[in-house]
Amino acid sequence: MDVYEAIEKRRTLRLFKQGVSEEQLRKIILAGIKAPSGSNVQPWEFIVIDDSSIIEQIYQQTLKKPLSLRGL
Repeated sequence: MDVYEAIEKRRTLRLFKQGVSEEQLRKIILAGIKAPSGSNVQPWEFIVIDDSSIIEQIYQQTLKKPLSLRGL
C-alpha cells in the first residue's frame, strides 16, 4: 500500500466494541512517554478517565463546541 492509498483509505473509529485492559493501557502510555519531542522536553501529561459519565461531560463541553470557540 502506498502513502496515497493509506491516506485515502484511512478511517477514524469513534465507537469501540470493547475496552482495553489496564495492562494494555499502561503499555500504550509507556510508548507515548517515550515518543520524541522538541529538545527532548516531553511536555505532555496523561490522564486516564474510565468513568463514562465524565467522558461524556468532557465530550459535551469541548468536542461539540463550534470550531470558532475551540481556538482553532
